[in-house]
Amino acid sequence: LQGAPLPYESLAAIRRVISDLRVTSFSGQPERKWLETADVIFTEEADFDPAEAPRLLWVQTNTASVAGLCERPIMNGPVPICTAGGSLSTAVAECAIGSLLALTRHIKRAAEWQRDTRWPSEYTPWAGTELYGLTMGIVGYGSVGRRTARVAQALGMTILA
Repeated sequence: LQGAPLPYESLAAIRRVISDLRVTSFSGQPERKWLETADVIFTEEADFDPAEAPRLLWVQTNTASVAGLCERPIMNGPVPICTAGGSLSTAVAECAIGSLLALTRHIKRAAEWQRDTRWPSEYTPWAGTELYGLTMGIVGYGSVGRRTARVAQALGMTILA
């Protein structure tokens, strides 16, 4: 595990399938002895020379993109690199929709007023904007964009992607 620790639950699930799993966690440059025996490297850095890892079957990133690895030696080697694309699309989409609701419904202001027990006589500042019937433009229609579109459609929005 190079700079990308796995949660205990994930390691436990893997160990149920691979009982003799050996895990080494480190940051920066791996020690040569680790590379010589590694079958899989889970990383966000991939900062090593694949020639030093003769047993390596694949590199698994914890990111959706390998753009940050373009200048690394691993990109010129024969070892497949797998991304985590799509693994966080629901969480990111929900965060985007949550932020949109917080903005259009003035949730921060309402929470502050509630905390201060301030109740305006005019309802307009509380009303916010309804999303139903509005149009959402999505730039980039990958897994996050598609998931966001589904949630926005469920709220009655029209989607342009």
